[in-house]
Amino acid sequence: MKRIGVLGLSVLAVMVLGACYDAGAQREDRFEAQREVFEGRVPEGGVSTPAPTPVDPDATVDPNDPSSAIVQELPVGEYFASLCAGCHGLDRSGGVGLPLLREGLTEPDDFYTQTIMNGRAGTAMAAYGGGAVLTDAEVSAIVTWLKNTDP
Repeated sequence: MKRIGVLGLSVLAVMVLGACYDAGAQREDRFEAQREVFEGRVPEGGVSTPAPTPVDPDATVDPNDPSSAIVQELPVGEYFASLCAGCHGLDRSGGVGLPLLREGLTEPDDFYTQTIMNGRAGTAMAAYGGGAVLTDAEVSAIVTWLKNTDP
């Protein structure tokens, strides 16, 4: 009889805590940093349109600086923030998508290139991340940036 009473109280406590738990609030907190990046970039009821950083079309990409690459007319880091960070996190620590921290990217470049180009079956990763079709050079620039820079 005592066990039933304890069990009943335990179930009641779990139900009360469950009613108070708000998974959405935790999700909101986790993506707060991303929201700051996109603040002002999404028109009310509209589609996200990143405000591009002015890019000098005559600028030369520094081969020693992966961050100098341009993807879809944006610096590679801004492109990542505008499309990829929604799933992989602005700090690349993961979320819906896997973490993309350079110490964890141990596969050959071609693995990541193919993932970006073709997506991953059975996951939320769409070809090109669900964005525009990228050139081979743009995909290569993203992979190089991911594998050689810290968030």
